[in-house]
Amino acid sequence: MNSLRLCTTKKVKFPSFKEGFQNEDKLEKNEYIDKITHLLAKKIIEIPHVSSETDIVRAIKKRKFVVKKITICFIEPKNPASWTSLNFLKSRVDNTGRPVILDPLEDKVRRLSPYDAFRIIVRERIEPIVPIEFEFVSSIRDAVVKVGFERDRGTWSLVGLDHFFSLDEVTLNMAWLDVGTILHELGHVLGLSHEHQNPNGKKIEWDEEKVYEWSKITNGWDKETTYENIIKTYETNKIRSTKFDPQSVMLYFFPPELTKDGKGSNQNFIISLQDVQFLVYLMPGRLRNVDSFWSSIYGETKTLFGSQNKSSVIRAITIGLFVLSFFIFVYWVRVKSQIRAAEEKPLPYSKEIFLNVENNIQPIIETRVIPEDLKKQTTSHQNKFLLDRIQENIFKPSIPLKTPSYKKNQIGGDKNHKPLVLKKKFVAPRPLLPHLPEQDILDVDMFHAFKLNP
Repeated sequence: MNSLRLCTTKKVKFPSFKEGFQNEDKLEKNEYIDKITHLLAKKIIEIPHVSSETDIVRAIKKRKFVVKKITICFIEPKNPASWTSLNFLKSRVDNTGRPVILDPLEDKVRRLSPYDAFRIIVRERIEPIVPIEFEFVSSIRDAVVKVGFERDRGTWSLVGLDHFFSLDEVTLNMAWLDVGTILHELGHVLGLSHEHQNPNGKKIEWDEEKVYEWSKITNGWDKETTYENIIKTYETNKIRSTKFDPQSVMLYFFPPELTKDGKGSNQNFIISLQDVQFLVYLMPGRLRNVDSFWSSIYGETKTLFGSQNKSSVIRAITIGLFVLSFFIFVYWVRVKSQIRAAEEKPLPYSKEIFLNVENNIQPIIETRVIPEDLKKQTTSHQNKFLLDRIQENIFKPSIPLKTPSYKKNQIGGDKNHKPLVLKKKFVAPRPLLPHLPEQDILDVDMFHAFKLNP
């Protein structure tokens, strides 16, 4: 039954869905004026530039005041609450079958009284987040939050400003004790409402009759209480909220049988990263690094998405992608500049060869860098030298060529080969062989000297 126990935001009558706060319409009454005056005298709240009681009430209704600190008083119980079994909590699993995550303080506070445990949870989990001082007092008159530990009064809390202007003897009660439940109720003190009633996101498809029956058995709630605390969602124009957070400590546990689509909610015993982020958004000024604070307590807690500290993961991925993009850009610029430099660099020479193949003239344009040893040749046998180079495949035209046949006393001739028939002259211009005199001409039968390979 412990896993099914829920808290209510108010013990009776639930004005959770209105723009104002509890007792706002009663502030003009003397008892509330006395309460406000005492809060001002104790510097619990501060209202600048007002003097009359009318101005004070008007400033409070318009939220023209500042909360300086929250005072907490413990009410001695007649039937004290007890700690939920630690072994029971460790045996709990969520709707995916994984063990629930417990706060590291869970082991520590079991050796303390409920009062000291409450103080430690406030000091180590709440005060580092919000820029509000928490003070524990012994006088009920000086207290904003009056905490009871009555076993038979249920676990519930007023929300936010309702604590400041309430004349009730108890404004928060703990019927059972564990760190997750205390964090949940302290979330109500800071103004947080139930996550399953968040209007931002897909609405839960309740099987309402099953919800009413389940709530009556587990919490003793009637239909009105169940509707206000479970089924009804908040109005978007009356609250500030994040997107739905399945890890929020403000989320109730609901078994899958209570929904039409068979999807329940997990049981959360730690304050989520998004809970902390939202509190810092509402009350900025104290906590600078949300991720570091959360990770220092819970580490990189694994969730369905890999890590609950998703903002750190996203930031690391973003930085990695940026660095990778930068290096890709630098490499692209470098390659582009090299290509441009190569295109603008003047070529050492160009040659054009025309092949007469079956009475058709086919041009082949080839560009090559002249080898240094070729540049240095200045002998009188330039024609034979050039043909030998072609035969050795130093110059490689786009179309494979056969080496020429020639005979002695002609260009590189040999008596054992077919003589060349001169039909067309191939002129080697000066840029091709810069060391040759201009009058030197290479006479080659283009048809017989250059034949296509089969």
